[in-house]
Amino acid sequence: MQGREPHIAIKELTSDEIKPFQTELGMLRKIQELNHPHLINVMASFQRDQSYYFMFPLADGGNLREFWKREDSKPLTAELITWVLQQLLGLAGALKAIHNFSENQFGRHGDLKPENILVFTGVEGWQVSAHPVGERGILQIADVGLAKFHEAMTIDRNVATNTKSGTGIYEPPETDLYPERPRSRKFDIWSMGCIFLEFMIWLLRGSEEVERFNDWRRDSLVPVKRHKFYTIKNGTSIKAEIHPETRSWIDEMMYKDPRCEDDTALGDVLTLIGERLLQIQVDDRADSGELHEKLKKIVKNAESKPSYLFNGAPPPIAPLGPASPPRGI
Repeated sequence: MQGREPHIAIKELTSDEIKPFQTELGMLRKIQELNHPHLINVMASFQRDQSYYFMFPLADGGNLREFWKREDSKPLTAELITWVLQQLLGLAGALKAIHNFSENQFGRHGDLKPENILVFTGVEGWQVSAHPVGERGILQIADVGLAKFHEAMTIDRNVATNTKSGTGIYEPPETDLYPERPRSRKFDIWSMGCIFLEFMIWLLRGSEEVERFNDWRRDSLVPVKRHKFYTIKNGTSIKAEIHPETRSWIDEMMYKDPRCEDDTALGDVLTLIGERLLQIQVDDRADSGELHEKLKKIVKNAESKPSYLFNGAPPPIAPLGPASPPRGI
């Protein structure tokens, strides 16, 4: 640390959480083997009295949710767009690494959300010497407490996993449609699609619009934790649909924001989110390999063709979203 005292974060589990501690420690050791720049590494684990602890580098930039609230995306510059695209690519690469840990092992994170994506600016983080963070910092996936690894022979097992579900808002439709079925790696693809969509809203519209997007998905009859990116229809059989507000915000940005029209990086990211990530049917979603390859192509095009970034167009004047007030307000 070149003479600077390192700042660390401590995660504590109590004595009755020894099994979760052992499980998470096993996951962290596997993550450490990957040595991926967009995956956090545990520094140490230890027991003190009746409690168990993990030691991590301190994310001096907080988590992604805090980043969105703190940082202003205006003015929208080519440098900012490039950084966001590179971070999306990095996160996709980290997910691909988890999903394809080795020839015979496959992983799943199980709790992807903005709060579990940390921001390291290089001011206090230990990653500076190992992985350059750049001027704006680097994003890393953290909190693998719900992660699960499977041997190749069990990846298609017919029994439901005993790993509890993650954060309700970012869970995919199959958690409601088929709660007893095993969860595949494409569970994470839906969650990443939700995060990427919010990231695009922040980039194009700012943090207040991210909050407004969440408000517009709310239903006064449903608890906050159930404000998902899809809706459930109860009839002769239970069905799921993309939440109308989710679809509306994607379409508004894609077709009414000049910066996303025609052949543009932002338009291609939104198309990827809408057509390959936020799909109700599991088999219709991209896998992490396809996600990574498509983002790699977008980043490569953006680096070689500046006009591809956002058409050089000014931001639209009209706000996103339908004209009616948010439900439940």
